[in-house]
Amino acid sequence: MTKMKVYQHKLIDNIRKKLSEWLSSNDEIDSSEVRRFFHSISGTAPTIDLEKIGRLASESMKIVDRRGEAGWNRKSIQDIISPLLKECYQFEYENEIDFPMMADINEKRKIVFLVENDTSFLMLVKDYLEKRGFHVFGFTDADKAISALYDVKPDCILLDIFLGDQNGLDTLSHITKTVQKQYVPVVMMAENNSDSLRMESYQKGADDFIQKPFLLEELFIRVNRQIERKGFVDHLILVDELTRLYNRKYLRNSFTQLCAKQWEEELALSIAFLDLDYFKNVNDQYGHLTGDTVLKEFSRFVQKRIKPEEVLVRYGGEEFVLLSPGISAQKGKERLEKILNEFSAFAFEAEGGQEFTCTFSSGIVEVDAYVSTSLSYWLDMADLALYRSKENGRSQVTVFDRSMSSSHKAVSVALLEDDPIMQVLLANTIKQTASDHNLPIEISKFESGEQFLESGWINQNQKGMVLLNIFMDGMSGIETMKQADFNPFTVLMLSAETKKTEMIQAIELGVADYVIKPFSIQSLENKILFYLKKLTDHS
Repeated sequence: MTKMKVYQHKLIDNIRKKLSEWLSSNDEIDSSEVRRFFHSISGTAPTIDLEKIGRLASESMKIVDRRGEAGWNRKSIQDIISPLLKECYQFEYENEIDFPMMADINEKRKIVFLVENDTSFLMLVKDYLEKRGFHVFGFTDADKAISALYDVKPDCILLDIFLGDQNGLDTLSHITKTVQKQYVPVVMMAENNSDSLRMESYQKGADDFIQKPFLLEELFIRVNRQIERKGFVDHLILVDELTRLYNRKYLRNSFTQLCAKQWEEELALSIAFLDLDYFKNVNDQYGHLTGDTVLKEFSRFVQKRIKPEEVLVRYGGEEFVLLSPGISAQKGKERLEKILNEFSAFAFEAEGGQEFTCTFSSGIVEVDAYVSTSLSYWLDMADLALYRSKENGRSQVTVFDRSMSSSHKAVSVALLEDDPIMQVLLANTIKQTASDHNLPIEISKFESGEQFLESGWINQNQKGMVLLNIFMDGMSGIETMKQADFNPFTVLMLSAETKKTEMIQAIELGVADYVIKPFSIQSLENKILFYLKKLTDHS
């Protein structure tokens, strides 16, 4: 699922929950609450490509304004929300085949994409393969299948050559281009078994061809064989031959998945460098075969003492990287110190019978995906902490702190937005823009002006950027700005309305710029980048 689809589904879900809440209540609904609801949707929906829903919300808001301050009962609210509710159901119907934003990295079942426009046949094959242990995502639309490849990495793709108005061979070409940096086997299915059709399929990248009708057991055997072959290829590409750990090629994809998981579930994530101390001396004194033994034993030693969901990677030479989801930097430090103490007592035996011991140094940093999703950014932090461990005598673990490098001072960003969908969209846009241009940031999110002022964020930061919704539940953006000194900060105002008096008031209060909802994501990225660079250049 693309990120835009994620936002769309979340907004639709929130709309339906609110409408269901109103329709199931006998209490009168305050006019201001109804207006805030439609105002929020009218700005958010068009921004995430739900123009019709945004238009319906704007029309409903006008009806609310004409009605004045009178409250709304269940009957009156039902009349005004019916078109919006109908459009939400229509969207869900057209997007009925759903799948997770990313595959669980610990999921043991292999993933199969099944692209077939015959719904009955799709369900038959899907049910059978799932009973045999596969996780099958079914698509009747080839474009949706191709889009899904950016978020879910299948182990095999089953593709019908004849997809109604779409051509399966054209889809095959798109798929092979999309997954060209990975190995994902594709099995073509067709009733026509002509030589020319099979040859063209193989020329365009198919790995197998099966004629309909076929035995489901035969299909399972062929798919399973392709998945086993993929496992062998992946092993050759991604696994270090000596230690049997994943290599640095695997590291980037794994880190990206864990960052996305952290963003979705708000889990801790730490990354650590582990470097064997004086390893060159081991090679020089006892020989490279003994050195290889140390690397293999160290890998096994650490692997046995970490959780299954953690990822230990041989980064190169005697350097290893440990990704630890759900573990803070401080807890990671304590655990690594325990491993270090145990490992330092582990006795190695050289070919001549001499016994010796080894230690390692480590640097660890806690990842914040809202600051950056760049792997190199966080590896640099962990490396600085590792350098401090070596500088202080080795055989120790150090947690990174900002004092280790003044060049990595982050720009503080406050985001005041009461619409949860818009808040997620804005936070992710800011984060991604900063990450793409290696600009470190620290985002703090607030759902109201009151919450922001009570947090003391302004007193804790000498400068930074504030994105502020002009129309929030409770204290408005204008009222929030009147309550504190925003002069040291760059303020961007967000609004779904363009009332001249309010905009003039906002500018007089020190707003640097404003963004009218619905806005183009590219336009917002450009503005955010401009102001972030200004703040970074003057830091």
